[in-house]
Amino acid sequence: MKKAIYIMCMCIFALSMLSGCGGEFAEKMALGKDTSKMTAGTASGQAVSGQAIHEDEKPAYVKAYMEFLLNADIEPDHDFPIQGYYLLDLNFDNVPELGVLHHSGGSMGGYFTYYYFDGTGIKALLDERGEQARVSNYTQVLADFEQKKVYLLKEMYLLQGNANGTYGYVKEIKSEDQCLRVYDVLDLEVDQERDYTDGKFKDHECEDGFLSDADLEECLVTRRYIQKKWVGISSDEYLKQKRELIPEKNSFIELREGAVNYPGEDNDDSDISDDFPRDLKMEEKEIEQIFKRYANSLKN
Repeated sequence: MKKAIYIMCMCIFALSMLSGCGGEFAEKMALGKDTSKMTAGTASGQAVSGQAIHEDEKPAYVKAYMEFLLNADIEPDHDFPIQGYYLLDLNFDNVPELGVLHHSGGSMGGYFTYYYFDGTGIKALLDERGEQARVSNYTQVLADFEQKKVYLLKEMYLLQGNANGTYGYVKEIKSEDQCLRVYDVLDLEVDQERDYTDGKFKDHECEDGFLSDADLEECLVTRRYIQKKWVGISSDEYLKQKRELIPEKNSFIELREGAVNYPGEDNDDSDISDDFPRDLKMEEKEIEQIFKRYANSLKN
């Protein structure tokens, strides 16, 4: 009888120890604690909210981005000053990519450069020629969650007074061998050798209207990127291929809309003015805050 009671007590003690370990591990997971078995991908979905992140609790990608943002000289030869930072997922793995907004301070707009965590450090998003990709801030970043594709759509929205309105494109962001790249698909621009200032475009307010007007074909240069070279196509073919990739009515998500960003959640890059002549920098506390907000956004 005594032996049976002793065995029962030992079983209860063992169960209590197991439940205690399980609770501790669950707590570590909830805080995003870096255990020896975790990978960058699994760390991405762990929640961080309402408290400071201790160094050993940060996922590997957060540590890497923090080191990059605090110490790297980001694009020292850039044209426009850095005016904002965005976190958005460009490859559906819940680990954010970093968008760095360079802005002119006026209607000329600016451009984004992007960075990603490759499992060991932060790398610049390149195009297929190996050069750092620049993406106009007038570009839509469209995610097709069904097909797991991300397109960059820049439409030719106007033709007077601003160079941003004289070109458009479709590009695709692809992930291959843990490398993110921007690949050219379609390219559209006004033929600068033609006189397009005589009102030929006045009846149209959108790119689709320009492309579907046969009288305007002579004023446009439209191309498709095939086997690493540009091939000329008709305006109708450009529009057809654009709409095959990105239907006019679609369920794609514009990733920049509502993206976690600094200096603020509601920051609109169209409101940036010349009051920001120098690069905008983030301190450690601000970097921690933006990643907390990103982790919380994964729950919604």
